[in-house]
Amino acid sequence: EYSGMEAMKWKYLCDWDDLELCRGQRVTFRAWNIRQPYIFRLFGGRSNPEFLAQSDPLPFKDYNQLDRVWTAVTNNPDEIRVQWSSKDRAVPVLRWREIGTETLFIAHANSTSYGREHLCGNRAVSSGYYDPGLLHTAVISGMRPYHEYEYIVGDAVLDFWSDWYKVATPVAPTRPTAARPVEKNEFLFGLVILGAGI
Repeated sequence: EYSGMEAMKWKYLCDWDDLELCRGQRVTFRAWNIRQPYIFRLFGGRSNPEFLAQSDPLPFKDYNQLDRVWTAVTNNPDEIRVQWSSKDRAVPVLRWREIGTETLFIAHANSTSYGREHLCGNRAVSSGYYDPGLLHTAVISGMRPYHEYEYIVGDAVLDFWSDWYKVATPVAPTRPTAARPVEKNEFLFGLVILGAGI
């Protein structure tokens, strides 16, 4: 029975209707931590798919793993907003420092989530719904132009932490003059995982 479930991802194993011709074929999936086990199903016959087999539930090692760490600019050039998600929460925080310094700054995060009642459409609120966990956001502030910073997110009470990430600020904008008109000062940043990885 596979009603009441929604496919997260699917891939063709091979292009033949005869499954015997597909033996030895491999397919890989990147599994996103949705904080519940995955089940893989095999269907045969491309023109008339037929359910053939199902895996045992495959759990993640840690459902509370911090993930989806993103950065975004704010309206202030000396700030960067950091967002991440987790399953549990006690005191979610962001810690950061300028690279080459020992002073560690801490910002407490705001946390939110959403439920079925915030979504529309039958699939979004029934078989396609999964609990997103908690979404946290905090701001790195007081950043100086043309400097590198490193940051880590986690929970100060539950004592779980992400890897360290790195971000660099742009050069300070210049004042316009008659010889040098107003320039755009683009904020370009990237993420680099400095830890052991996932």
